[in-house]
Amino acid sequence: MMHCEPIGTIIRCQHFPCNMRDGTYTIEANTLTRIENTDGYYVGMVQNTYLKTQKMDEFRAKIYARLFKTQFDAYLGVWTDKEGLLNIDPSKHYDDLFEAYMVAKSLNQYSIWDCEANDELVIDYENGGFIVK
Repeated sequence: MMHCEPIGTIIRCQHFPCNMRDGTYTIEANTLTRIENTDGYYVGMVQNTYLKTQKMDEFRAKIYARLFKTQFDAYLGVWTDKEGLLNIDPSKHYDDLFEAYMVAKSLNQYSIWDCEANDELVIDYENGGFIVK
């Protein structure tokens, strides 16, 4: 039996049968490909998270990748949170940190992904919206 529960605008699902690695993916001709950027920054394109799930299979990942590509002109971003849940987000790549920061701040994002450092840059809204590591 499938089980999904809304958490505000987030949907927490527990019915996807296999796993998916953290990272950024694109889809071309029904092939899902992990993107290995070593420069620039990724920003999620929706406030909070689009979907939280325990696991993600390739079939559903392809559906989300197509949806994000057509609806947001974005990639499929996948990351694991502190509770061990996969977060699925439409993500865009920016070469410039200031541009990534302005987009992230306008969407009230918690952080920006720094490709070169392979780490998140946290936005500290409580202290003026500065980026902290």
